[in-house]
Amino acid sequence: MPMGAIDEHVAVSCFRIFIWIAAVSGNTLILFIVFAQRNLRKKGANLLFAQLSIADFITGTESGVRGLSIVLFNAFNYHDYTKRLCLYLGIPGLLGIHMSQLTMLAIAVDRLLCIKFPILYRNLETMTFAFIRFSVCFGFSAAMTGVAFVGIGQRGDDRIAVCSTGRSLAPWYAQHYWVFLACFFTLFIYAIYIAIYVLFTRQQSSSFGNSAVQKAIFITMTAVLVSYFFFWCIPNVLYVVFKNIGLSETVLGYNSSLIGLLSGVNSATNVLIYGWKHPELRGHMRRVLKGEKASIVTATASRPSMSHLAPATHVTHA
Repeated sequence: MPMGAIDEHVAVSCFRIFIWIAAVSGNTLILFIVFAQRNLRKKGANLLFAQLSIADFITGTESGVRGLSIVLFNAFNYHDYTKRLCLYLGIPGLLGIHMSQLTMLAIAVDRLLCIKFPILYRNLETMTFAFIRFSVCFGFSAAMTGVAFVGIGQRGDDRIAVCSTGRSLAPWYAQHYWVFLACFFTLFIYAIYIAIYVLFTRQQSSSFGNSAVQKAIFITMTAVLVSYFFFWCIPNVLYVVFKNIGLSETVLGYNSSLIGLLSGVNSATNVLIYGWKHPELRGHMRRVLKGEKASIVTATASRPSMSHLAPATHVTHA
């Protein structure tokens, strides 16, 4: 079966739509819980988690756009794709990718500051700082999404076999900027996580290192890094390899579509990870889903707040 046919198969489209529903509904629930509970939104780490949910919401929307558009294309037997059309369809993916990666980096730095510089961390844990951080992340993401349209007037009417964002981007954006962005985030984030692991190891003999909270952090970070490796690192490494060995643009477009699909999966998976590991959110989510009245959940010595929990990651690509 041709690669383009696989990407446009009804089963793949249905899976994308399912991921879209799961990601959008799950992240909407998390945003509702965080902003509806004053005790949750008072903590900077919870606001970072909400910011990641916004990024995951946008990325999940890309899965829905891709799935629904392919269904409509097949229904009307339209396969004359232009780069302009496919790039417009990829706007949520580009925006969500940038924002999720920036937020993931911010969470990694947040965790490092919390462990290494607790006094500085407490001073930065304010709504003002959280708003500035969100504005910087969103502003950069929106700007670089707009930059992707540079030169679209010249190449916009070019036809492509696979309707993917990667095939619609300018060569410098897809081959240089995106590869640099992927490598930078991957290396820098892993470097920070390694530093955090070293700090955990040194603190194992202390009550801090042996606490249930720190063990939960270690488990969560491990799950997050495994997810990051499979959903972000491997697909992007494959893209670089395929590009360097000179595979066709159709193969690269298919690889780009695969990365976008895995990004949507990750946007839904993050909901499960934090719903499983976040004590406060888990309790609130259970009550909302059961239709029970919301109540204030506070951290205890055995089940501390989100400010001590490790970050989730979001893996995305156009």
